[in-house]
Amino acid sequence: WIRDPLVVALRRRIDARLERVVPSTDPASRAVGELVAAGGKRLRPLLVYLGGQLAGLGLEHLDTLAEAAELVHVASLLHDDLMDAAEVRRSRPAAWRVLGPKAAVLGGDLAHVLALQRVRPAPSPAMARFLDGVGAMVRAQALEIEQVGELGGGVPAWRSVAYGKTAALCGWSAEVGALAAGRPALAEPLRRYGESLGLAFQGVDDLLDLVPGMDPGKVAFADLRARVPSLPIRLAAASDPALART
Repeated sequence: WIRDPLVVALRRRIDARLERVVPSTDPASRAVGELVAAGGKRLRPLLVYLGGQLAGLGLEHLDTLAEAAELVHVASLLHDDLMDAAEVRRSRPAAWRVLGPKAAVLGGDLAHVLALQRVRPAPSPAMARFLDGVGAMVRAQALEIEQVGELGGGVPAWRSVAYGKTAALCGWSAEVGALAAGRPALAEPLRRYGESLGLAFQGVDDLLDLVPGMDPGKVAFADLRARVPSLPIRLAAASDPALART
């Protein structure tokens, strides 16, 4: 799907816009700019563009919202890499390793501010749902910290974390165009679609951690070494209780 001509065109559009997002050269701006320049799947801005066009908006009315979706994702990556002591992100050394932990924290904060600036002109439902999504991401990350090394709760416990980490922002990305167009009846199914896609995406991402070489932008077995109870680990422990004791 990532080679589909429409997807390729939309990714080029958002990449070109993101290049101009952080004109400054201070350490926080560099942390954001260098991670943006490293590329990525751009799943969230793609959802903004596709859902918004379905609601009848032109791309020019969706650009800043697409930027906001990717910037929030960038903020979460900058903070997550520091908290997880992850050495590599998108095939490059993580920002905290290159620029230092303080620059990574401030870079994540800056990315949140830049995202808020882009959502602010949108209708109030879009902003309200955006803030809900960012809050869900923070709480999910805190919940994942509590779950390190613990397998209690099974798949529902994983889902509660995955919803906040990934599904909430994907849901907002899919629905925000309809909210901006004043079409709340369309926004609801788009949000559910985005959330379901986000959960599936997180499940695949968890699985890739256990398959060396499948994602060249990541170090294999990082979740396993950090004792993060990912979806495949939880499923394996449920099928063989002896694994839960190792």
